Amino acid sequence: MPSPTADLEQSALKLLARREHSQRELINKLKKKAFTLDQIKSLLESLKEEGLQSDQRFAEAFTKERIRMGYGPRVISMALQERGVTEALIDDSISVYSDVFWEEQLEALWRRRFGNKPYDKDLAEKARQYRFLSYRGFDSHQIYTLLKRFFHED
Repeated sequence: MPSPTADLEQSALKLLARREHSQRELINKLKKKAFTLDQIKSLLESLKEEGLQSDQRFAEAFTKERIRMGYGPRVISMALQERGVTEALIDDSISVYSDVFWEEQLEALWRRRFGNKPYDKDLAEKARQYRFLSYRGFDSHQIYTLLKRFFHED
């Protein structure tokens, strides 16, 4: 019969085989399986030393996935913070991408969502689009600049 430590390690490795996880995510998931916090922390230290678990790798993979889904830097940063990633790792994973990159992502999202046509002066529509883009985590100045290009202000 396998030991509780072997069961814990097997559970952790199964989770990591599916996708990268932050330490906080692993702790929360493994606590649900009735392992003690001391057991979990000890195992996570070993996994980290062996290079099997890395918050940095998690942050990079998570950031790439969220960019692909159309999210901006603010939302990605908050989501990483909720998953227990340190501010330094969050900054590292976000700052890899330039302001120009985020502007291009913002415009690509806008075009997918709202089309390519310019809009006449319609403040309600402009506000609706602004809210959507802001909710997705993009910078207000970048949103304003983008919408100014596509809304005719007579």
